[in-house]
Amino acid sequence: MTPSPEVSTSAKARAGITAFARDPLAHFLVLGGLLFAGASALDAMSQPVVRITQGDVEQIAASWQAMTMNPPSEEEMRGLLRERIDEEILAREAHRLGLDEDDVVIRRRLAQKMSFISDDVAVVMPATEEDLLAFFEGRKDRFRLPERYTWRHVVFSAERPGDSERSAAEAALRSAPTGEDPAGDPSLVPGTFSEASREAIAGEFGESFYQALASARESQWTGPVMSPFGAHLIRLESRIPASEPSYDAVREQVREAWLSEERDKRNSEMREEIRRRYRIEFDAGVPQP
Repeated sequence: MTPSPEVSTSAKARAGITAFARDPLAHFLVLGGLLFAGASALDAMSQPVVRITQGDVEQIAASWQAMTMNPPSEEEMRGLLRERIDEEILAREAHRLGLDEDDVVIRRRLAQKMSFISDDVAVVMPATEEDLLAFFEGRKDRFRLPERYTWRHVVFSAERPGDSERSAAEAALRSAPTGEDPAGDPSLVPGTFSEASREAIAGEFGESFYQALASARESQWTGPVMSPFGAHLIRLESRIPASEPSYDAVREQVREAWLSEERDKRNSEMREEIRRRYRIEFDAGVPQP
């Protein structure tokens, strides 16, 4: 009796499987394939992960909009995300290779970021009214109102040839009709200053200019007084003497100053705590701070 084609095919398949199972080379190939697959799976599991969160996307979009005044398009966002991923990967590789070591710029930037963190976590409890009043009483000089000056001037530009700005100012002062203001050159500098302090005047015009103004007689044109802008004729309108303000008048300034000192104190304590975690050593001859 002739076997059916299905039986013949099944017998051949079983014979082939049996032969394959007995072949050492087949065993080697199967085992090698399994080992390769397992190694690939382990490599994939051990690879560092760069994760882009929804928060990252929002931060990237906000930065882009702040810079361009427009939200990023889909194509721009894809490009920005590629840049963020590349930045993260390159930064990790640089750290792995030690490229961040002994780099002054990176060290300063990291120290700056740590200082920002210190500021953020330096929790300062709100001051009581007694705290602020005691702070004010112990630092009254800090809130002292300086002497202030209200004055006018005309300027003869330093861009005049030679020393002609001084002579032009002298001539204008002599020829100005009584009761009228002398005429100067056009200038972008304001012509009138109200209750300006010594610090403001000297900072803009120079210390010698301030000294001349402080010693001037009120309601009288005088000069010339020199500054980086040229030669000035000045008229002191009023002088307000220095004074100590009341607590109520500067309470908000007192509160801000108290808060700043308290935050500095907390930051100093935090840095001292961090410093105690490290052993600081100095080479011979190095001065110790």
